[in-house]
Amino acid sequence: MLILILLVSIPSFLQYTLSTGDGVAAQLNAFFKIIYFFIFHYLPLSIIIFILLSIIAGIGTLIAKFMDRKLKFSILWKMTVFTTSVPFLLYTIVGIFFPLQDNFLFLFCAYSLLFLVLIISVYPKRRKK
Repeated sequence: MLILILLVSIPSFLQYTLSTGDGVAAQLNAFFKIIYFFIFHYLPLSIIIFILLSIIAGIGTLIAKFMDRKLKFSILWKMTVFTTSVPFLLYTIVGIFFPLQDNFLFLFCAYSLLFLVLIISVYPKRRKK
């Protein structure tokens, strides 16, 4: 997942390094720009994405209980990660050619939740004892 988030960060990194300004960031050399980018963009983005994945998996757990399916949080979290891989790669490809904001990633939460509901509906129901 961290590698996928790194791929998602490539368009922002390119936009950050290619933009020139008069501020402090423009005066830093390339090494410090990379460190600055990873501390103030990649790390918060990773934390936000992991929190969102956990929230979506938590919602999936509630949906699984409501649909009486035998799924646990850990399995639903992994399924949520798999559902986000295609939208993240699509975001990366589009982000290289067109400037996009990171807020666009929140749109993929609805996509992941929709596919998570579809995946949950495929799993068998709990056996009644």
